[in-house]
Amino acid sequence: MDSIGASGALDPGSNPGRPAYCHNGSAGRGEGRARCMDKPRIPVDFNEVAGNIVLLSKGDSRTDSAGRRIVFQEGMPVSVYEENEEDGRPDNLIADGVAVLNPLAAEHPMWAHVKWCCRMDGNGIRYESDIERERG
Repeated sequence: MDSIGASGALDPGSNPGRPAYCHNGSAGRGEGRARCMDKPRIPVDFNEVAGNIVLLSKGDSRTDSAGRRIVFQEGMPVSVYEENEEDGRPDNLIADGVAVLNPLAAEHPMWAHVKWCCRMDGNGIRYESDIERERG
């Protein structure tokens, strides 16, 4: 399994000709055509949101939708997703943002065990189909 470090680059020994963040089809589903992203896509639970912060990880790393181990660093760009279906078809919920050390622990003690969060950008949580439609 390839691993991606804090810089967002693949660890030495991986295939240098292969884009860093590719997966097949919808995030975590393995359906459809191969897609490449400019940042890792990490599964989350959007029920664990406070304002523009969503819980990301209890530890320093997670596995992304392409099966790669991602090591978090403050300010590292990430996409987060939750599997979702609309009318029986996969249409994941997706948000972009940056990894941040948990800023919620004092205000939300039940989340003190979480080390990393994602600070979502101003686009918030969107359907994957809407994002694809915008890209054309």
